Amino acid sequence: MTKSVVDLTHVIQTGMPVYPGTPPVRVAPLAVLDKDGFRETSLVFSSHCGTHVDAPAHMLPGGRRLDDFAPETFMGTARCLHVDEAVVSAAWLQSRLAAKPNVDFLLFFTGWDRYWGRKEYFQGYPAIDAAAAARLAEYGLKGIGLDCPSPDAPEAVGYPAHQALFAADLLIIENLRGLDRLPESIFQLALFPLLHAGGDGAPARVIALQALNKE
Repeated sequence: MTKSVVDLTHVIQTGMPVYPGTPPVRVAPLAVLDKDGFRETSLVFSSHCGTHVDAPAHMLPGGRRLDDFAPETFMGTARCLHVDEAVVSAAWLQSRLAAKPNVDFLLFFTGWDRYWGRKEYFQGYPAIDAAAAARLAEYGLKGIGLDCPSPDAPEAVGYPAHQALFAADLLIIENLRGLDRLPESIFQLALFPLLHAGGDGAPARVIALQALNKE
């Protein structure tokens, strides 16, 4: 069966949005073809810029780093839930998932990526509350992903959603884009974070394949 490929990744480029307080991204020529006979580019960015994957080591003492996870952890089955509330609560999850989801990843389509490149992007996005995060931690997932900056609201104290998800050894994919192109039925997901030593997080190329023929 032919499978369509959906790229869910923001491009890394100079001037791209970064979480408030994070150093800016810089992409600049290091060598140019006319002068040097080859092209090479200098890339300067944080481990949590753009579309990226958080590892438990991001916030948990002794939490696993990205380079501690086996490669097969970064691929599997997924579903995309369309969020129609200001907050993802445990009650909302229960209404959408009456039973434990039989997938590796859950993605949350909020539509917030429409604000990418604007200051509103980092304000007032639909977050996951502590009770919902605790419920997600019970599902046996590999990870969750969102098309907004964080599962925690900007005003949240102590990052309760991150903490609950990391305590269950889940990966968190942030700053996805184009989730409106995905069905709510099961599809294949692959995320390829940059492999670096001690990875608390890393930019990733995140790819979805068309829906499978089963739920």
